[in-house]
Amino acid sequence: MLNQGFYMTEKRAVRAKGPFTTGPLIVGLAHFIIALINIRLTGWSVGMATVWAANALVFAALVVVPTRRWTPYVISVWIAGFAANLLGGYPAFAAAPFAALNIAEAALAALLTRHLIGGPLQLERPDHLLKFIGASIVAAAFSASLSAPFMSAAVDEAMGRSWLSWFASDTLGLLLVTPILLIVFAIWSGKRSFLQGRSAVEAAGLFALVTGLSVLVFAQTRWPMLFLLLPPMLLTTFRLRSAGATVAIVIVACVGSYFTTIGSGPIALMPGDLADRIYFFQFFLAVAFLPSLPVACVLDERDALAAIAERQASTDELTGTASRRMFLARLEAAGEAANANGTAFSVALFDVDHFKSVNDRFGHDVGDAVLRHVGALAMAIVGRHGLVGRLGGEEFAVLMPGRSLDQAAGLCEALRKACSDTDDMPEGVVPVTISVGVAALARGRAAADVLKAADAAMYLAKSSGRDRVQIVR
Repeated sequence: MLNQGFYMTEKRAVRAKGPFTTGPLIVGLAHFIIALINIRLTGWSVGMATVWAANALVFAALVVVPTRRWTPYVISVWIAGFAANLLGGYPAFAAAPFAALNIAEAALAALLTRHLIGGPLQLERPDHLLKFIGASIVAAAFSASLSAPFMSAAVDEAMGRSWLSWFASDTLGLLLVTPILLIVFAIWSGKRSFLQGRSAVEAAGLFALVTGLSVLVFAQTRWPMLFLLLPPMLLTTFRLRSAGATVAIVIVACVGSYFTTIGSGPIALMPGDLADRIYFFQFFLAVAFLPSLPVACVLDERDALAAIAERQASTDELTGTASRRMFLARLEAAGEAANANGTAFSVALFDVDHFKSVNDRFGHDVGDAVLRHVGALAMAIVGRHGLVGRLGGEEFAVLMPGRSLDQAAGLCEALRKACSDTDDMPEGVVPVTISVGVAALARGRAAADVLKAADAAMYLAKSSGRDRVQIVR
């Protein structure tokens, strides 16, 4: 959905109550754990990771948190990063600047993203995705350029090679892991559903398929079967959209990193040392990422547009009640269910008395306000027990499955009184009266018949003096 992407706005960010809150402490602790795992388990050349995920956590947090509240996050993450670097084997002269550069990279990526987009980050929008990718690449190149001298001295390798190691692993970390974290934030805040309407069983099956094929491809060194990974990744993308694409790529990255670093998998067949193979694997992940997530974003945007179109088709734009088409469709379905189950079923039709004179005396703006007010009252009083729809002009209909004729008439009487009540009238609204006709579905009759009966009852109410509820037994 266009306005329900995986992001959080600054207004929804947690407001700090002091210089340190649980937010910075949690982010710092998570950064420490992820960084240490990266260095210890998936690294080579004294801890250069295939995919450096720790900065993605900081990037995602700084995108969420207002810039005026960054200071405790920066302090917490620097302490965590410095400790992780020391425990991971880096000398102290490199551990401190590495921690600072990681923070600088994440902060630069967040600032560039905010500046380029000018609002909340919505990665389901292709233009936002491209700007996010550009900001991530620029930030990783910046930090790699500053870190290369320290890295070269710490691990005794050429400065160009150190630059490439830092740039490749950090870029992949920002691109692959940040979307997942933003998805988590959006799900946490209720802005998004991870499954996108799919079942948990289907999602688990798709991720199991990606995991199983990843193990099959990378656990052997006889056949170069990297191509087998593309179909399940694309299938997961099409079924679960951006969330599925991101998780699938991360699964491949984790499985492939492990087997590649122990000398297994199709990449182990290529000549060169382990570092060269890691570079190639990073290139493969980038190539796999570039088509998958943009395709998912296009699908997300298509889903959002389809949802908007469906909502517009099913909702009356002025009053927020059901549209005529939606009401008639629900009426037909409810009538069939009532006939099949033998349950009570009632329908009411009502319109605003002398509505033309309201427009003539007060103007169409007041007339629109009256219709909105009447629609809101109907949904509040009657809509809890059914569906309220606007059939056109000042005419509304109410569908009340499971309600007897007397019950429906009682609800409509409450609505009639509320419409003319001047005690709690919103500004810009004038009191009006309504004429209501109520009818119940006879067993074996079509839903259209009860609608016609309610219509006849409504006109009987009008001819009898208006401002009343008329029932048809």
